[in-house]
Amino acid sequence: MNKATVLVLAVALIAGSTFAMSAEQTSQIPGLERLAKQTGKFQITLVDPDTDFTQYDKMIPQTVMLKFRGGAPRVESRSATGTNIRKRSKTPGAPSTDIAEKFKATVSRAFNKELGEKESFQLTAESGADTLILRTAIVDVVLNLPDKNTRRVESTADIVGEGTILFDLLDSTTGVIKARMADRRAIRRIDEGVSHYGASLTTEAALWSDIERWARRAAADLRFEIRKAKSTS
Repeated sequence: MNKATVLVLAVALIAGSTFAMSAEQTSQIPGLERLAKQTGKFQITLVDPDTDFTQYDKMIPQTVMLKFRGGAPRVESRSATGTNIRKRSKTPGAPSTDIAEKFKATVSRAFNKELGEKESFQLTAESGADTLILRTAIVDVVLNLPDKNTRRVESTADIVGEGTILFDLLDSTTGVIKARMADRRAIRRIDEGVSHYGASLTTEAALWSDIERWARRAAADLRFEIRKAKSTS
C-alpha cells in the first residue's frame, strides 16, 4: 500500500464512514504523494513543502460536499389536511431535507465569510496562477436539532452535533493538491438559557449560531495553517 493510500485511509478512519470516492480513486489525486505531515490545528495536516504559498491570494470555494450518518435526509411532505408526513430513509438518524439544506448553507456562508474577510483572499470563480481551489467535505455528520421551529428548546446536551471536516487546497490551473487538513470536531453549545432540573432552555436560533461558530472556527484554523505555510515558503 503506497503512502497516498495510507493517508486517504487515515482520513476515512477519522470520519468513521466511507467517502464517495474509493481510496484507489482518491489516491490518484495529483500531488498527493508529495504532501508531508505537519503538526497543526487539525488531527491530519498535510502540506506540500515545496510549494510557495505566497503566490496565492485568490480562492475558489467549491460547493461543500455533505454526508450525514444515517443516509440521505428525510423528505417531508404535507397531507391534504396540511399536516407534515415524514418519509424516512431506510437507515434512521438522518435529518430532514430542510435541516440538511440549512446546515449546508450555514457552514458554507461561515467558511466564505471567515476566509474572504480575514485572510485577504479574494473569493473568485475564475482559475489563475494566483488562485487556490478550496474543496470541502463534511462527512459522518450527526445533528441534535429539533425538526420544527420552536421558540424555546429544552436540552441537556452540551453538544449540538459533530462531523468530520476535510479541506483540500488545489492549484486551480494544474489541479495538483497543495495541502489537506482533516479533523473530527464536536459542535458545542454556548449555553445562554436558564437551567431547569438539569436541562437548559435555548432557542433554535442559538443552536444554529453554535453551528455557524463551529464552521467559522474550522475556517479560522484553515486560515492559520495557510498563513503558516506562507510564512515558511
